[in-house]
Amino acid sequence: MMSISDLAWTATNMYRRLTGRKTLEQERMERMTYLRELLYVPREKPIHPAMSKRFFERLAQDFAFDSVVCAKRDGSVLAASNDDAFKAAVRNTSLFEFVASELPDASYMMIKTGDKVHAVYPNNGHLFMIEADGNVSPVEMHSLAKRLEGVKTS
Repeated sequence: MMSISDLAWTATNMYRRLTGRKTLEQERMERMTYLRELLYVPREKPIHPAMSKRFFERLAQDFAFDSVVCAKRDGSVLAASNDDAFKAAVRNTSLFEFVASELPDASYMMIKTGDKVHAVYPNNGHLFMIEADGNVSPVEMHSLAKRLEGVKTS
C-alpha cells in the first residue's frame, strides 16, 4: 500500500512528465552533474605502456641513435632511452619553439654540433628528440615518424 507522500510524489512526477517539465529526480540529477563538473580536477593521464624506457631503448638501438627522448612542449620529459635526458629536452624544446615561431611551416629541426646530430620531430603534440653520431637522413626521420605514429602519448 502506498503512503500519501508516495502517492503525491508519483502524481507530481506524472504531471511533470505529461506537461513536458523535468521531474524532481531529473532536476536533482542535473544539479549533481553540474556540481561534479565544477569540482572536477583534471589529472595527468598515465603514459601509455608503449612509451616505456624499454621501448625507447629498443628504438634507439634499431636506428643506431645515441638517445631518443619524448618530451612535452614545455620541456618536461615523458620517456627517454637514457637517464640524463632532462637537460637535452629543455635545450631542444626551447630551440624548436624558437625555430617554429620564426618558421611555422618547419616539420622538423636538425642541428649538427661537432660529431653529433640533434634532431627534433613534433608528433601528436609532443616532441621527439634524437641524438646520433654522424648524420640522420630524412629517410630515417620518416621511418622513425612511422614507428611513432601509432604510439599514443596521452
